Amino acid sequence: MGRATAEVNSAPDIVSRRSADVLVVGAGPTGLLAANLLALYGVDVIVVERNEGPVNEPRAIILDDEFSRVLATLGVEHEMREHGFGPVGVHYLSRLGFAILKVDGFVTPNGFANRTTIWQPKLEEVLAGNLIREAPGRLLFGHELTAFSQTDSGITAEIKDASAHSHEVSARYLLAADGARSLVRERLNVDFDGFSAADQPHVVVDIAEDPDGYLPYTKFFCDPRRPCTSVPLPYGMRRFEFFLFPDEDPEAMLEPQNLARLFRPYRDFESVRVMRKAVYVFHSRLASSLQVGRVFLLGDAAHLMPPFGAQGMNSGARDANNLAWKIASVILGRSRAGVLQSYDVERRDHVSRIIRYSVQMGRLSNITSKFVALIRDLLFGLLNLVPPVHRYFRSMRHMPKPDVGAGLVVDYAGATPECPVGRPVPRLTIVDRHEGRLSLDDAMGSGFAMIAVDVTSVIERAIDRIREFDPTTRCIRMGLDDGGDYTPGDEEAHRWCQLHRGKILLVRPDRYIAICAPHAGIVASIDKFLAATCLPNSELDP
Repeated sequence: MGRATAEVNSAPDIVSRRSADVLVVGAGPTGLLAANLLALYGVDVIVVERNEGPVNEPRAIILDDEFSRVLATLGVEHEMREHGFGPVGVHYLSRLGFAILKVDGFVTPNGFANRTTIWQPKLEEVLAGNLIREAPGRLLFGHELTAFSQTDSGITAEIKDASAHSHEVSARYLLAADGARSLVRERLNVDFDGFSAADQPHVVVDIAEDPDGYLPYTKFFCDPRRPCTSVPLPYGMRRFEFFLFPDEDPEAMLEPQNLARLFRPYRDFESVRVMRKAVYVFHSRLASSLQVGRVFLLGDAAHLMPPFGAQGMNSGARDANNLAWKIASVILGRSRAGVLQSYDVERRDHVSRIIRYSVQMGRLSNITSKFVALIRDLLFGLLNLVPPVHRYFRSMRHMPKPDVGAGLVVDYAGATPECPVGRPVPRLTIVDRHEGRLSLDDAMGSGFAMIAVDVTSVIERAIDRIREFDPTTRCIRMGLDDGGDYTPGDEEAHRWCQLHRGKILLVRPDRYIAICAPHAGIVASIDKFLAATCLPNSELDP
């Protein structure tokens, strides 16, 4: 749990290689993930980070299943397993002594835990190390963006190194993952609409060797006298977040005597081993635009949200996953630059909904009126007695799903099980008749994939058509009765194939389904998709 380490490149690297396809500003989880994906797709990328190395404190602590899936695509998910803890559920506990709501941890159709708590320094170290292996000399710690400009043909950036020497770097695109106080967003004059809950700060304390360290769930103590949250961390640690009242001085509440008062209902403070303490103010903000010309905002530079939905870092990961393949497609000459306009279109709606969800969950758990808290507890207690409602909450269907309803998808119809356009394809277990069992992700690779379920006609014509766009597209022929190259590997995969029998699905590199059509209509659907990606519909064409 010491300082994460990664090879740090020095100024001569940037002096000798002054250009790249993409310049990424910020080497936090979002920036590193975007850079790793770009490198995976064959894009030349430079990352600059003003700090001397990865962070040494665990700010963000929860990965969702989609983030874990992207780490697996990069081949580094296994490195995080001993530094993560999950699946992690959520228990909302009433002062009256019963659980208002219980959600146990589970593995999602994406193939990973719904929530895994992690050690952020280790996550950044793993991502930094992988980028150094895949793109040597392109991760530059101790380098700070000080100015930039853009034209119709590219970006020019001024970078200051640790010795205060300035260097000019050119790139075709700039990705700003430089945090909540983003210099890039400020220089673009992009509004950061929303609010900050300055009147409701929280004291956050990470403690080691906690008695509840290995309990696989977060505890929300919904006590109106002082709401509190307790979140498991790796290595038997636990994080406590205490609600503060307006008349309390946040900094004074970090003093030992006040921390002892905060911990009194839960722990003997004399036996608590404090690893870190801080005051957090939660924000709810969304940039008015996620793209300005050739510059894109990602992660905290684009949006901020309270931690109650555990989606801040995960939303940044979705940003990176959504954008990286599109930029790669443009740079590799497969798409016109107009496809990049779909980034804002596809991400804005879900980010807006997840911010509202996080705010609502915070309000629900942080009620300080005893009367309102009683009504809440009794209402949820009764609702939990209704089986459909109970199942709805336990499966976390109350959390907004990351549908891609507008953008680079064809014939979106609400992402139903029968027509899952705009949703991630499940990470099914399948059987290769020659190689044995593997995941669908392994079969699809890192690019486009076409999945044909018990289809023989038009498949060759369809795959030829899509390979005109992306020659690396893989074709996955699934057969329920040994009729394809692959067969379902378990009951879940068999049910999915039964549901989509006779259909062909086009899966994007970010694992979202762009097309789900009967075999008779697949060529027409591909033509619609290609019309959206290949027509010259932007002044920013390279």
